[in-house]
Amino acid sequence: MPVLAILALGTGPHSLAAKAASDDNGANLSRTNPASNEPEFARVQVTNGLSVHKETYILPITWSDLYYGGESEIEFQISFKQQITHLPFYFAYTQKSFWQAYNTPNSSPFRETNYNPELFYRTEPGKLFGTWGLDVGAEHESNGQSGASSRSWNRVYFAPYLPRKRSLLYWKLWARIPERASSDDNPDITDYTGWGELHYRYRFAGGQFVHMMLRINPATEKGAFSMNFSMPGPPNSYYYLFHVFSGYDESLIDYNRRNTRFGIGIIFVR
Repeated sequence: MPVLAILALGTGPHSLAAKAASDDNGANLSRTNPASNEPEFARVQVTNGLSVHKETYILPITWSDLYYGGESEIEFQISFKQQITHLPFYFAYTQKSFWQAYNTPNSSPFRETNYNPELFYRTEPGKLFGTWGLDVGAEHESNGQSGASSRSWNRVYFAPYLPRKRSLLYWKLWARIPERASSDDNPDITDYTGWGELHYRYRFAGGQFVHMMLRINPATEKGAFSMNFSMPGPPNSYYYLFHVFSGYDESLIDYNRRNTRFGIGIIFVR
């Protein structure tokens, strides 16, 4: 029930308030009707109240070359942010779960859930760095497990971004906050995640949308690539989604195991 309540925050392109129109440089971008030619990047606006952070989606059917013996599992993600002062200072929360709903002989367990709260400050384009904006923040990520299955880390990040009329380039760079060796569940995690990731988002004229992510550690030659491609579904409701991930750290429990996953489903907020 809590999951359904949070999913309900993003049941369509008009579910979250956004500012009106963009200028020629795309500095102020708004969410609009999926069939229109207007851009929709509310996530990089300074917004009041509850608003978009990362995508909210569900993939009822996925295939992986690593997990669950060839059987499908459900993947879903919920994400939102809340401005917590009169300044552009935000609390954000993202949760991603992998649910073996079709594994009825073993009581359909949740194989893994990753919890990702964060605090960040947002500077809009034109304030400090010309057409670039900037997020600066700190975040925690863990899987809520104990013992040998426990995974967690904390990091600070610096994320410049460049919005345009139909695209958004977002470059997130981070530094891990050190932990005591005796309590560190994953001391080599940056060998697999590297020190940053590059996001590129583009909205086509017909309402189709692509979001690609790339990260790599040049020293270890390990990293990951993901892509979400979506297209409009029923008007003002949701979008059809095709998802692919290949590389390391799809989930914390297997951050050091390479995985390729394909999935189809729906995305509520993109």
